Amino acid sequence: MICIIRKKINDCLCNSSGVTLIELLVVIAIMGVALAPASTALLLGFNIFATEDDNMQRVYDAQSTLDHITDILRVNGDLPVSVSKYPADTALSNNALSVDNIIIYYNDSNKTVNKIENGTERTLLSNVASFGFDEIKKVDDLIYRFDIFIVLERREYSNKTFKTTIYLRNK
Repeated sequence: MICIIRKKINDCLCNSSGVTLIELLVVIAIMGVALAPASTALLLGFNIFATEDDNMQRVYDAQSTLDHITDILRVNGDLPVSVSKYPADTALSNNALSVDNIIIYYNDSNKTVNKIENGTERTLLSNVASFGFDEIKKVDDLIYRFDIFIVLERREYSNKTFKTTIYLRNK
């Protein structure tokens, strides 16, 4: 068998007429069949990468939002920090956090976490399943504890919850 293959190869190499069109088409067809699964796997890999990149960006945005809220509370957060439930007939119909002239709240209809500062509203985070916080708890005479959480909506997986604990000092 090997001798037959060697003889054919030698005949082709010694043949001065070259490669026929049919031989070339057969080689191209075999390469197409062999490379089709590889190209499918490559495209699938690109799609998975794009999806995971989007998820990682949303995780980063959620963590940055919690860091931003933490910074607001630490800079402006001498007690009393107001944690309240606004009346249902106002624009702030969900739990809201108020520190000095800054209000942070969850807009259920848009699924966003928003901040109002000096009358200007801006969105801190979108595609949020829920946002909330625990009541301020007294740890001792000077220290108060405060928990904030954000739950992100995710298409491919279950929702992801981020939580931070902030300690405030009573002056």
